[in-house]
Amino acid sequence: MESSNESAEINGGEKESDKLLTSQSSTQNGQSPAAKSPKQSPQNLGVQKKENLTVSSASHSSLSRPSDVPTLRVTEFKCYNEVELGYNIFVDPADSEKTSIKRRILKVAVTIMFLVMAVGVIVIWSLHDGGKENKQAKFIFFHANDLYLKIDTGHEDQTSLAGSIGGDLFVVPGSDERGIDKCKSDAKWCFTWKEKTVLTVDYVKRESMGCMDISWQNITSIFPTDCYELKMGYWFGMGGKEKWIANNNPLTEDYYLPGYDKQHGNVYEFYLLSSYGTSFYIVSEDPFRLRLNESDDTKLCISPVPVGPRMHTSLEYSICQGDSIQNTHTGASMMSHRQSTGSNKVNITPYERFSWSVGNVDELLNVTKVTDFMEKLKKRGFQCGEIEIDYKWETFEGDFEFDSNIKNTLNTLKNHDCQFILPISPVVSYMSKMFDYGVKNELFVKDMYQDTLRLYSYGDIQGALLDMSAENTRDIIKEKLKNLANIINISSFKLKKVPVSVHTSAGDGGRFSVSGIFRGWINAIESLGKIHILENVYRAQDKSVLIEVGSSISLNTNNQSCLSNPFPTVFTLGIDGYPYLLSTVSKNNLTSDLFIRWLQYSAFFTGLTLPSDTLFMRNGTRPFVTKVKKFRDGFVSQIIRSLQPDVSPSQPILLPLWWHYSSDKKVFGIEDQFLFNETILIAPVFCAGQTTRDIYLPAIDGIWSHQPTGKNYNGNKWIRNFNVGLDEIHYFKAKNVY
Repeated sequence: MESSNESAEINGGEKESDKLLTSQSSTQNGQSPAAKSPKQSPQNLGVQKKENLTVSSASHSSLSRPSDVPTLRVTEFKCYNEVELGYNIFVDPADSEKTSIKRRILKVAVTIMFLVMAVGVIVIWSLHDGGKENKQAKFIFFHANDLYLKIDTGHEDQTSLAGSIGGDLFVVPGSDERGIDKCKSDAKWCFTWKEKTVLTVDYVKRESMGCMDISWQNITSIFPTDCYELKMGYWFGMGGKEKWIANNNPLTEDYYLPGYDKQHGNVYEFYLLSSYGTSFYIVSEDPFRLRLNESDDTKLCISPVPVGPRMHTSLEYSICQGDSIQNTHTGASMMSHRQSTGSNKVNITPYERFSWSVGNVDELLNVTKVTDFMEKLKKRGFQCGEIEIDYKWETFEGDFEFDSNIKNTLNTLKNHDCQFILPISPVVSYMSKMFDYGVKNELFVKDMYQDTLRLYSYGDIQGALLDMSAENTRDIIKEKLKNLANIINISSFKLKKVPVSVHTSAGDGGRFSVSGIFRGWINAIESLGKIHILENVYRAQDKSVLIEVGSSISLNTNNQSCLSNPFPTVFTLGIDGYPYLLSTVSKNNLTSDLFIRWLQYSAFFTGLTLPSDTLFMRNGTRPFVTKVKKFRDGFVSQIIRSLQPDVSPSQPILLPLWWHYSSDKKVFGIEDQFLFNETILIAPVFCAGQTTRDIYLPAIDGIWSHQPTGKNYNGNKWIRNFNVGLDEIHYFKAKNVY
């Protein structure tokens, strides 16, 4: 008996015997990834002899560290169909020359019956809905001999992603130190090394896509590097530095921790999605090293990093392929920690009105200024809505008590119908009396290496991070927030940016959980019946949260003063499962025309916070604010309310153009236009003094009508130097779409 190459093609349930021949011939006819991999291809490993193959009832192939030539030795084998795993197992003939005619007749009858049943199963399966899943699954290829993974898109045999798992140090070994007892997994492939590192690779069907789940566990002294070439199409999901397309966003190798603000904007899932329907998602919360597009080869490399004094860590991620970018995203959104429980419907009523940000501490300390501001709002036809106390309202950060100097103002505010947004800090200053109390009661995260309190530089203070994953900490902070809400009418608490570190652990000495910190804050605020606004977020897709998205102001290469483009962050938040967004703008260097440009696109957000200073601007600003208010009341809010039943972690409100028009390939490269609902397209202007821009209108079965002029345009074309004035809210509406 001879074993074939240890190559496996996932066939999505196709188990006919002729598929085995197809699988073998595809490898033998030059389809091996040898040319792409630095390791030896399955063809060059040679054919194992019968004595090197042991078949037992277990489920894994357990392996030790490499010797000279990487040769796979199968020591355990679960009863998967040989075609599924790509194994070629022959059985010696059992019939002898003395077989009776009766036995031959019985065998023929059984064979005929089996063939009839097989044909029936194939026919039924071809009519079953699951056929779509199988169609996707057949595009995933895994070669166990050299740990090589390839994802084909299904579009003319084009490869979307391909690469090697583990790097050169983690080739499939041939020695006898296999550590069978360490490889206890139900995954289809499992490998162990003598350093006790375990790798499992499993094929899983999810919704309308097939996935390869890859897991490194118990990594100690040697750290693997998994590198993949992102071969085709656009890859989305980075969200930082005004870049939404990962192909255009090089990242040098550095430490990353889910939830840690590096270059990914203010959402910290690591989730990439390609225009050809491939997704890459990191499941584990352990820190990792990442580099992307460091050179010109569009390569993604990821590896775990040591955590804690014992240096044990893990890395888990999933690579999936579906028949379209939309279907793959929907399937990826249904992963366990990304599922919506149905409770993530934000009460948008308060944010249909404007919220206002108090300009500075002097305004709030002066009762006359505060009351004057509220009266001006009413006089100009604005409801008071929400006022954000956007300044240092505590004596020291983390006091969770109002400064005594503003008590007169607070008493005055009780007599008005305004509600307030109160920013709260996740870090407690070492100057605060809360700091000593927190140290004594172990309310803070610790340094993983020294088991002592870890201090953070947070803005202009030094302090400790509250461990809101601990029940004791949550209960104490919840009581303090409740006391604050009893003093003034607080509608929302806004959690400032949460700092985390790869070297922290939970307050009780356990493993640090980034998602536990975020969810602890959200649960505490939620229990008070308040809306949570977050400056950053991680794995809270099932919660009712508003995420703040800001636009800053800086000079571009032409020395123009420009708003930063927020839509890479908006789109990243959308595909990561956060549909409700609050638009803000920096007060620094904010001119009247830049403020109007900001209003033109922010009018379509769930909510927007206006700096109070802008109420006093001249040059047509106040009339335009009134126009935006009427536009939101009569148009935007109605659409958001109609969309809300369908809004979910897989269905955002503000969308990239490809969301509804992916058949038009030109839309994938556009980062500065967006959709509101399926039929409304907005192309913002970001720079002062700019009155025109190029706008792309996707191909549709109908026309695009510019509002407010009513002029019609055909799709599938660029409109060059289109005039975008400061006097109107400009958008295009798809009409007569069939």
